[in-house]
Amino acid sequence: MLGLPYLNQYLREFDYRFNRRKISDAERFGALFGQVAGRRLTVRFTKPSHIRADGSTRAVAP
Repeated sequence: MLGLPYLNQYLREFDYRFNRRKISDAERFGALFGQVAGRRLTVRFTKPSHIRADGSTRAVAP
């Protein structure tokens, strides 16, 4: 089920795909890459759920 907060994002993605349906995947990728080239990409790593904030671990069921 699509939540109301994500409706705008969903419609923008659908609009993007529909308007670019006649170009190849390579051309579409090139256009997308052109929009993000030169921008900073931020990656956030998360800790697995069995590692606590103090660094200790707890047992994980197999």
